[in-house]
This record gives sequence, structure tokens and C-alpha cells, in this order.
Amino acid sequence: MRATTPLLTSVAVLVISASAEGRRTLLPDGMTTYSGDFAGWSQAAPGFTTIDFTGFDLGTTIYDQYADLGVLFTSIGPPKIAYAPSALLQDGWGVDANWHTLELTFLQPMHAVAWHHNSYFMEIYSGTELIAITPFLGSPAVGQKFGGLTSTIPFDRVRIRTSTISQVWIDNIYFASAIPAPAVWMVFAAIPFGASRRRRRQTAGGVRSGAGSLVRRSPP
Repeated sequence: MRATTPLLTSVAVLVISASAEGRRTLLPDGMTTYSGDFAGWSQAAPGFTTIDFTGFDLGTTIYDQYADLGVLFTSIGPPKIAYAPSALLQDGWGVDANWHTLELTFLQPMHAVAWHHNSYFMEIYSGTELIAITPFLGSPAVGQKFGGLTSTIPFDRVRIRTSTISQVWIDNIYFASAIPAPAVWMVFAAIPFGASRRRRRQTAGGVRSGAGSLVRRSPP
């Protein structure tokens, strides 16, 4: 399921409402949320990077191991590597925030972020300014859930949260720094599949670049 706040003007118009849990939600124009629609999100965020948390020992504290990809894990927890193949269905490995919030701090502006595992909501920041609060994202009702967001407004920090005292667990994290304009997508749609070759970055540590190949890195 996809929910879009249309971009009507160059000035962000905030949509503020109350969720079923009594939380405020706040979505500026130009932000789109995705629940259970990984295919739709990945089409809207080409060139995205995947972190799957493989290649580290169980219980490893995660902070700056993915700094070369432009992200730090800065939540209080601190987050640690988890292994639960019956729950983390992508590959069995993930991260336990060790708290009710998993915070990602990006070293450059981003325009898309997503995850696989459970239903959570997100707080989106630009510097110290809170610019968006999503509703709970994540479906289907049975099986592993997916939630994500794309935005024409750049952001550099995300908090993936639950409103209960339970801890946030994440299987895979996905993010992208650029979103093509809709007009560009219309041009791409006219090009036959396979007519252009996708460039793949050689990245490190259990990371996919785009929908392409996976390169794993052993921990230092």
C-alpha cells in the first residue's frame, strides 16, 4: 500500500493528523510512504543501497561500520548484530536496536529510506529539525513486513520507532540519496528493458547497491 502527499506548490504544506495510537503524524508535500510494497519503493528509489548486517559476529555493537556508505547508527541502545532465521527472513541476520528506537544519521542528504522486518513508524529530520512523522508502516499482516518512504525533501537523520517498550529489530535497511523527477521516469519507461546497463558500485560489508549484486565484507 502506498500513500502519497502530492507536491502542489514549492512551499511544503504539512498534513497533520492523529493516529489510532494517539500519536501525531506529520507528512509534508512530496513525501510518499510505502507499506508492504517493496517493489514500488525500489522502483521509486533506483540506485538504493542495502545493508543486510551479515559478516559480523553475533552481538557486535554497530556504530560506524557502514560510515564508508554514508551512515552511522547513533541510537542510544546501542544497536547490536542479531541472528534469528525464523524471524529475520531475508537472510537470518539483522540488527537489534536494544531500545525502542533505531536512529540512522546520514553523512549526506537522503531522499529515501526503508526496512524489512516489522511494523514501525519513522521520525524524519533535517539537522535538528523534525520535518515528518509517518504513520505505522509495515504489512502484510502475516509474514515479514516492509515499510519505507521517499521524499523530494532531503533529510539526514531518521528514527525508526515503536510506540511500545518493545525493542526495534530490523532485518535489512535500504536508503538512497537521489530520486529522479517524474518526468525522467516517463523517459525511462519508454526505453526497452535491458537497453541501458546499470552501474554497480563495489561496496563493502554485506551491501547491495541498487537492485544489483551483493558484496560481503568480513569484519575488521
